[in-house]
Amino acid sequence: MKRHNRIIGVFGRIDSGKSTLIRGEKRLNIKSILSEFQQFIIWDYQKEYNIKEAEIFEDFNVYIDALKLAIKTKRKIKFILRFPYPIQVFEKVCKSLYYVTDCLFLIEEIDIVMNSKKVSPIFEELIHSSAHRGLSLIYTTRRPALIPRLLTGQTKEIYVFRFTEPIDLDYFKNLLRINIDDIRFLNEHECFHNSNL
Repeated sequence: MKRHNRIIGVFGRIDSGKSTLIRGEKRLNIKSILSEFQQFIIWDYQKEYNIKEAEIFEDFNVYIDALKLAIKTKRKIKFILRFPYPIQVFEKVCKSLYYVTDCLFLIEEIDIVMNSKKVSPIFEELIHSSAHRGLSLIYTTRRPALIPRLLTGQTKEIYVFRFTEPIDLDYFKNLLRINIDDIRFLNEHECFHNSNL
C-alpha cells in the first residue's frame, strides 16, 4: 500500500499569512492545507491554532498518555502541542512520531528548534523514514537560510510570502532557481507557490 506523504515548506515574515494559509481563510479564498489530513499533530507554541475537534496539550506526559491511548484504540489523532519549553521536548515529540502512521506533523517556526548547523538525529531519521509510514510534514519559518538542507532537499512543495532581505532572496534564488522578483514584489498576504521541486 502506497502511503500519503508530503513535505511542504511555508516561508514568510511575521504576519505574512503563513498560518492563515495552512488553516485556510474564507475571506482570502484559501483552501485549508490542514483539511487534507485526517490525523495531525501540530507544534503550536505560539497558540495560533484553535481547531474544535483537536485536543490541546501543554504537558508532555499527558500528551504521551493520550497518544498511546489513541494508537491502542485506533482513534484519530488530532493533537495540538503547546509546551512551555519547546526546545527541551522537541526530540521527544519526534521520537513519539515513530509510533504514528498516516499523519501530518505541522511545525510552526521550525527555526526555533533547529537550524542549518544543528539537526536532531531523531528528526533526521524521522524525515528519512516518513514516506514509509505516511508521515507528512509541513513546516513554517521566518528565517529560510536557517533551515537544514536535509529538510529543504526533501521538500516537494513550497509557499513563499514576500521577502526583501538580500540574504533571504539569495537563498530562494539558489534553492528555487527562479527570478527573485517573483518573491520581492509580492503583495502583502500573497505568496509564490511551487509544487515541482
